[in-house]
Amino acid sequence: MKEKIRYPDIPKGLKDKDLTQFLALKDNWEFSCSMLENLNKQLNEKIDNEHISIVVAGSFGRLDAYKESDLDYMILTERDDGDVKKIIDELSKIASSLNIKLPNPTGVFSEIIPIDHIINKTGARDDDLYSLAQRMLLLMESKPIYNESVFRNAVDKILRKYLELIMIDPKKEALFLLNDVIRYFRSICVNYQFNFWKEEDKWVMRNVKLRHSRIIMYAGLLLLILNASKNTEDKFSYMQSKIYLTPIEKIIHVYTDNKDLSFTRILGTYDVFLRKISDGEIRKALRVDYDERYSNPYYAELKVNSDNLQTEFTRFIFAQKGRWTEQIYEYLIF
Repeated sequence: MKEKIRYPDIPKGLKDKDLTQFLALKDNWEFSCSMLENLNKQLNEKIDNEHISIVVAGSFGRLDAYKESDLDYMILTERDDGDVKKIIDELSKIASSLNIKLPNPTGVFSEIIPIDHIINKTGARDDDLYSLAQRMLLLMESKPIYNESVFRNAVDKILRKYLELIMIDPKKEALFLLNDVIRYFRSICVNYQFNFWKEEDKWVMRNVKLRHSRIIMYAGLLLLILNASKNTEDKFSYMQSKIYLTPIEKIIHVYTDNKDLSFTRILGTYDVFLRKISDGEIRKALRVDYDERYSNPYYAELKVNSDNLQTEFTRFIFAQKGRWTEQIYEYLIF
């Protein structure tokens, strides 16, 4: 429980390239790991609870955070525990001492998450967006900062729930998981439109993040599922071995596994986004009315940048026809 958690080095795919091309990716990765190591150290000193794990998602979970990033955390519990308020208070104090902002108290990160509860709700009629988001974020973009073993146990249980049928018959596709991954991403898109109506003044940052970091998050797990289709022996073990990778690591893995080095296009476009979004002056300059968006040079550049990101992912996915099964392409659409 008191273990020091080791966070991954910069991906090999980045190390093999001239890092001056991807300075924002490199700097944000190193900043994220430094902050998470510090959080892990201090939490180990302040907390003693073997039944919970504290996990970060969002930019810290993707390891692309910068100094203005929120600490989007989740507290996973194996059983009801009365010490949770004390744990939240300690985490808040530690985050404050490191000048890390805490998340929106009314959002998806506002509640304690009983592991069995979110697993048992999978596919149920009352499986709301919060439960779906919590499961998906654990599979897509999360890193533990306290008690890694409980975190890994939770992820493994979620994965087993989704892949139950292919554990019995590996020739089947991971359709249950694929459907929920698509459902989650589309729910984010729909929720963006709702928030646009509700808080139009905040539309720019939400739009830019939807077009970049949310697509990277989604693409990482989506590509892993699609790539698993060519494994007719043991899809579960393949998914289990790769699920803890960050979205960028998942993307690099799937590209290189299919002998395509064009992942550098993804890294390049994402680096542009991180460079812009990490700059406080640019974030201020991005405050623009919707009707005047294309007159703003920063927004116009990021819009083209995100279009390039989507174009490259689409090209890559359809370039794998013949490697991936025909069934997985059918399920992807229908």
